[in-house]
Amino acid sequence: MTFGHFVNIGARKENDFWSVCINDFWSVLCYYHSMGLIEEKKQAKKAKILNSAYKLFTEKTLEATSISDIARHAGVAKGTFYLYFHDKYSLYETLVVSCSNEIIVKALRSIDQKTLSTDKDWVFAIMDNILDQMQEDPSMLSFIAKNLSWGIFKNALLSDQDSGHINMHTLFSSLVVEDGLLKYSDPELMIFMIIELVGSTSHSVILDESPTTLEHLKPYLYKTVGSIINMFYVEDVSKRKDAAEAGFVCPTPDELPISY
Repeated sequence: MTFGHFVNIGARKENDFWSVCINDFWSVLCYYHSMGLIEEKKQAKKAKILNSAYKLFTEKTLEATSISDIARHAGVAKGTFYLYFHDKYSLYETLVVSCSNEIIVKALRSIDQKTLSTDKDWVFAIMDNILDQMQEDPSMLSFIAKNLSWGIFKNALLSDQDSGHINMHTLFSSLVVEDGLLKYSDPELMIFMIIELVGSTSHSVILDESPTTLEHLKPYLYKTVGSIINMFYVEDVSKRKDAAEAGFVCPTPDELPISY
């Protein structure tokens, strides 16, 4: 056996080594590609279920719509439904939060942030845009205004948001936290009162124009909401609560969905 023979053996082993590495590399790429496709299909099915549920809930009601109805309309097996949602009520809450988030995102993108300097400016600008959106799409108003309870809203604050959504807890914190302190004595009660007031009044006025029109209602609505904000505002900084101790995050400038 010559020296050249050993060289040839070494070369073959080296070639085998790189061949295995390349094969393993492509195997990994193929694996992640296939996993990506599987995830895309899963998300596509989930979207079909959500879209079908929204259509059925708005055309009929939650109570009148069964899981079988939703699955049949989405073109999926009934068992597939349970891969994504525990029951129709959990799907329903997901839809309410998702639709609400979509409306808020659209409002934040539409308003001119540079012209807003106070919390009231922000709240009124967001309210005004959202009310206009509701008037343009009465079916969404009918779905959200009747169903957006404080319990659902609070779940949205505490839960992780899907990709592309605004983190509601960060948005809420950006409005009520200043220098690590809460500007309002009871932020949750304050937002609860605003949501209930705006939701209940806008539902009747926009859908039925009863007892008045939306444009006639707005000034009174904003004045009332402004009074609610004033009532909870803690002007004396020394009396403000620590935000972290109260369970509120203190978002960094990069995390803020709105800027002052």
